Amino acid sequence: MANKLFLVTSMKKIKNFSSTCKKVQIPLKEIKIIEKCVRSKSGKVYIVGGAVRDLILNNNNNFQADLVVDIEMPDLLICLKKNNIKYIPLGIKFGSIIVIINSIRIDVTTMRSDVSSDGRWAKVEFTKNIKLDSERRDFSFNSIYCDTNGYLYDPNDGVNDLISGYVRFIGDINKRVNEDFLRIIRFYRFSIYYADSFNNKIIKILVKYHKNLKSLSFERKFDEIRKILNYENLHQKLVKKSVVNDLKKLFEKSFDIKLNFNNFDKFCELEHKLDCIDFERRLKYLMRNSKNISKFSGKINKKLRKRLLSRIKKFNLDQKSLNKLLYKNDKSFIEDNILIQCAEKKIPYDQLVKAKLLIKNHKRKKFPLRGDDLVKLGFDRSKVIGNVLKNTERWWIKNNFSKNKRSCLDFAIKYLP
Repeated sequence: MANKLFLVTSMKKIKNFSSTCKKVQIPLKEIKIIEKCVRSKSGKVYIVGGAVRDLILNNNNNFQADLVVDIEMPDLLICLKKNNIKYIPLGIKFGSIIVIINSIRIDVTTMRSDVSSDGRWAKVEFTKNIKLDSERRDFSFNSIYCDTNGYLYDPNDGVNDLISGYVRFIGDINKRVNEDFLRIIRFYRFSIYYADSFNNKIIKILVKYHKNLKSLSFERKFDEIRKILNYENLHQKLVKKSVVNDLKKLFEKSFDIKLNFNNFDKFCELEHKLDCIDFERRLKYLMRNSKNISKFSGKINKKLRKRLLSRIKKFNLDQKSLNKLLYKNDKSFIEDNILIQCAEKKIPYDQLVKAKLLIKNHKRKKFPLRGDDLVKLGFDRSKVIGNVLKNTERWWIKNNFSKNKRSCLDFAIKYLP
């Protein structure tokens, strides 16, 4: 990966910076507008985080471009207002705001150094020292700063770690973890992204802190694990049994639920092969045998809860059977169950491919009758109408949705008192 960079004296610079920004979808134009504003206060702007990792590796993981500035928050707000730049003061007491330019949201944070932390919230103070700001970050490759000309400032040798796939905590691991227990999950995530396997020495240290994951909000844990499960090449990392075992322990401790990782690598490989990677489906696969899923589902949105709880135990994959299933269920529910059964070798791969195509091209039929149609036939507005509609709909489904409105009326009239 070294060819992605070239050295300029003692500094490193992103090769073909402008075009690389465009490729990895970094809004350089909008960032330079912020920079011009900050310069009016003699300040500097740096890109940090996942966007910088993408620039170095020439990847496009759609990481948001986060910025840090070396001016204090009051000065930043003054220059933004002066230039009529919109911002949302979310997180302002922690030195962070969201700037909006051309409908693009960019997180902007003032340089900070930690004064104290309790594992969830840190007390910070402003600093102009890039080294001090870098030391409050979690991993070496997350402390790489990139200016708007593509020059990299790398006080913790994060570039070499990133290129070699080494996930290294900055400073003392125990101190970093105690500052924010979410860093436990983040270590696993970045190891999945950039390393060949987990560092066993670090894992042994982190396992001691697994009990502290319960102090984190469900939302923060869920978001990090979502990013792990969404990783495109996850199946390649799951080939190693040790990785599977470590992830299982982490996920179960995070969510307080038993999960089934059997053949999960095959399932992820199947999704990758079919180009249908879906975090929710992967979560459903892991929870397919969980007995206390209702405890977990109470913490997620209604749509995801319904999807995780949906179960179709027996079904055929012919057109007629799929039509019936698709009339009563969401397409994603059917695909979930078919992929899961294929991974468990209950459905042949060729049947899966055929069924997916049928599902993709399916157009849901609309039942041709309404209550008003039965009233016109002479039915009273009562519970009877609901029962007649249900019976007629069942008959219509049984006939493969082929009967028109007239035929449905002829069937329904038999129930007229």
